[in-house]
Amino acid sequence: MKKSHEDAFSLIEDVYKEHYLYLKRFLLKITSDEKLIEDVIQEVFSKMLLNPEKILEVKYIRSWLMVSTRNLLIDHFRKKSRTY
Repeated sequence: MKKSHEDAFSLIEDVYKEHYLYLKRFLLKITSDEKLIEDVIQEVFSKMLLNPEKILEVKYIRSWLMVSTRNLLIDHFRKKSRTY
């Protein structure tokens, strides 16, 4: 159990290094708000750190990241629209 936990954290670090710029460019196509982009990416990886073993079950990491990132951005826009 402990070994898989450490493996998961190591994988998350590798995923961050490998896919950060890709996610940033992906989000730049949707919004030009740099601060929001950074917040969304940070939130995606923060959620991964809360449940690190889940990343070991993901088969297509880039696709999973894109869907997660897009969904978090949509959630942000929905919350923002409710406050006005």
